[in-house]
Amino acid sequence: MESGSLFSTLLLLHIAAGTLTLLSAAIAIVSKLADTGHQWHVYSGRLFFYGMLGIFLTGTSMSAIRFNPPMLFISIFSFYFAWIGRRYAINRRGSPSQADKVVVPTMLALFVGMVLYGLYATYIAGESFGIVIIVFGIIGLLNARVDWQILQDGGAKGKKRIAEHLSRMLGGTIAAITAFVVVNIEFEPAFIVWLLPTAVLTPIIFIWSRKINNGVTRQGMS
Repeated sequence: MESGSLFSTLLLLHIAAGTLTLLSAAIAIVSKLADTGHQWHVYSGRLFFYGMLGIFLTGTSMSAIRFNPPMLFISIFSFYFAWIGRRYAINRRGSPSQADKVVVPTMLALFVGMVLYGLYATYIAGESFGIVIIVFGIIGLLNARVDWQILQDGGAKGKKRIAEHLSRMLGGTIAAITAFVVVNIEFEPAFIVWLLPTAVLTPIIFIWSRKINNGVTRQGMS
């Protein structure tokens, strides 16, 4: 298959994965807000994860075919949030696995590289998109630093585990929404469109996480 045809196929798969991700994220969030049966949240959460996996695989492949470091970084950033969010969900005992001990520090290093690339793109290459890479890199770095500290402390349990699961999955959701907005809305400077979902939705993560830590629960939150 020629590179152009392969890229087009990957793009279609990327869009399909993104659609699955957004729909499943909506179901997962609504099911918790409505306090419906926990299985709705579990099933939709699994679909969300596999949708994010699809975005990651197609995004990294497309960035390799047509050299595109920003797409590569954002694809990795998005999937890390989904991956670690799922780890908090399924690791009910809170005991760190070997994969956790390898992936989290690796991502810490990658997010440092992401920030450095953003600085290069902004101040040397003169690309406004570098600002987006810097912001996403810092967000990833801060969250991965928390994940690493949790591993050092022996893992997350109880309310802490649920709160971290929530914040990481919503972080992945913000990344998916961002991609959708960027594709469908044209605005200059473009970095505003890229960062708007983060600016609007990040406070919701803090509010919801605080409620969980203060004892507000829904079905299955234990």
